[in-house]
Amino acid sequence: MTDTSMNNKQDQRELEFLRQRVPELEASETKRRQEDDSLKKRELFNFSLFQFNPVPTVIVDREGKVVKSNLAKRRSGDRIPEIGDQMYIDYAARHEIDMRAELMSCITSGNVREFPELNYGDKVLSVTICPFLDGAMIMSWDITERKRAEEELRESEARFRTIFENANDEIVLLNSEGTIVDRNVKGEDLVGYCLDEVVGKNISELGFTIPEERVPAMTELFVKAMNGGKGRGLTEVKLIHKNGHRVLVEASVSPLKKNGKVEGILVILRDITERKEAETALQHRENRFRSLIENSSDVIMVLNAETVIEYCSPSIERMQGYKMEEMLGRNAFDFVHPDQVSEAMKVFAHGIQIPGYTAQLELNLQRKDGEWITVELVGKNLVNDSSVGGVVLNFRDITEYRRAEAELQELLKASEEKKEIITASHTQLQQALQALELTHEELKKSQEQLLQSEKLAAIGQLVSGVAHELNNPLMAIYVCTELMLRYVQDETTKRDLHNLHADTERAIAIVRNLLSFARKQEPERKPISVNECIQSVLSLRMYELRLDNIEVVEELDPSLPRTMADYQQLQQVFLNLLINSEQAMKDAHDGGQVVIRTEKTIDSLHITFADNGPGIPQYTLSRIFEPFFTTKEVGEGTGLGLSICYGIIKEHGGKIRAHGNENGGTTFAIELPITTDVVSALNSDRTRSI
Repeated sequence: MTDTSMNNKQDQRELEFLRQRVPELEASETKRRQEDDSLKKRELFNFSLFQFNPVPTVIVDREGKVVKSNLAKRRSGDRIPEIGDQMYIDYAARHEIDMRAELMSCITSGNVREFPELNYGDKVLSVTICPFLDGAMIMSWDITERKRAEEELRESEARFRTIFENANDEIVLLNSEGTIVDRNVKGEDLVGYCLDEVVGKNISELGFTIPEERVPAMTELFVKAMNGGKGRGLTEVKLIHKNGHRVLVEASVSPLKKNGKVEGILVILRDITERKEAETALQHRENRFRSLIENSSDVIMVLNAETVIEYCSPSIERMQGYKMEEMLGRNAFDFVHPDQVSEAMKVFAHGIQIPGYTAQLELNLQRKDGEWITVELVGKNLVNDSSVGGVVLNFRDITEYRRAEAELQELLKASEEKKEIITASHTQLQQALQALELTHEELKKSQEQLLQSEKLAAIGQLVSGVAHELNNPLMAIYVCTELMLRYVQDETTKRDLHNLHADTERAIAIVRNLLSFARKQEPERKPISVNECIQSVLSLRMYELRLDNIEVVEELDPSLPRTMADYQQLQQVFLNLLINSEQAMKDAHDGGQVVIRTEKTIDSLHITFADNGPGIPQYTLSRIFEPFFTTKEVGEGTGLGLSICYGIIKEHGGKIRAHGNENGGTTFAIELPITTDVVSALNSDRTRSI
């Protein structure tokens, strides 16, 4: 009983112990299940983190063999690494450095290896190798597009900087506080201050370059641009150059925005000082030209190719009784006498086919009141001249002159009829008739000279405005091509610019000749030696004369007295005559001889230039001193040279003429008066020197 009882008690104790352990075991089992679930979740999370990581990743073991790669790696477009491949031996062996050694160094040392930029074929990669689970994890980013974008950004910034620094205008960048942060090199030319002298200055501190009275207005303009976020149109501002001169500029103000917020101001300044001065001068010249045209006694008219009147001067009302507005748009031949229309139209039809053709006619025109007047007309074809675009007519009323001439003829006729009746006075009458005829011839010559002078003056007034209009754009082209030649490196472009520069220079020379022809200048007369003036011209042309195989024979009178004349203007005359002879002989037979002779008569000096060139036809000699008349090819001459020579010699009270030589060639003869002012001028000079 005792043993049985003891066994039962022991069984009860064990049963009780087991009952107590059951909850503990249940709790332990629950905890184990929870830990298993948590481990599975962490493994799933880690797997998802690895597989869905956007960075292409490869994991290798300690021997560098590929263990696994994530989804991003398999989608990268590269060859998919095989499990067991030796990394950087079997797979990805094209890097510019020994990546296998870098990988093994990372695994051995446990240190992270970073390579921000690696060239891998045609790609640029950013690679990081870090220790991972008894091996290493390799992450690679394809940064090819980013590098390309960075390079394009750098190139864009370089282009912008080049444009910024080489701009022909001054460009200033201000921050939001109105402080200058940058400025291109043009600003130093414009105001004289270098970059270091203005960078960091606030707009309110620019009194040294902006007039003090204008600083508040400029500051207000800046504040409005910052607050309103709107640009300001062109504004004229006067700046102060470092040397103290005032510079007139055209300014434009524009806000610089980022994400809709104004972060600064862009100011562009253009120097318009010369342009304003040129505009003022041009306006003055236009007013002067208009005044000359409107107050001229002659009528100036412009016809188009269909003979329709496009312009006429106000003097038309005094001559024909029509107002300017009544003439515009009408056909010019409506006013010509019916008996003369056919012949006049033939002349017009012939001249309109030849650019620059000049014709002189005498026509009868009908006034508004029905009366007929006789006019002498000079017309020139300037249809191809873009500044005129028509036929220019210059005509004057010679009705009274022709009436007087007719009366004179009637008088001569009456005298002839009565010659038999007054036989006693036959000798005296013959002498009177001869004198009358001589007077008539002199009158005709004087008339021709007067017409020539008036024609030169009228055409000069007309072309003066045209030449000035051309001068400004030609000078702009000339300066721009000269600046571009300093910076252009391309040989083809440079050659084209050289050609453009040379053509522009030639056009400027033509305009200068036009202005010289058009501008009436009083000679600045001083006692000069004509021989010395000729020798100075020869020294200027001696090199070209030798190249062109032209011999110059000087027959200069050593005792030639001085005379009162403008040295520079006579140089221009002698140089023009010498060049004309030189070109004629060179074109005819590649060389020749020109003889220059001076001699003194009782009261004048004679200068001749005689060459052995091809000579000038007789029908041309009578017109060579007309403006715009030339025998040269188109583009080789303006036809103003001899007209200018004619005007200069006439202003000196002299004469110039041309005639052919018996053995060929042409001689230009000049006659200058020996003025008594020379002696007084020399005495005055001596007195001043004493």
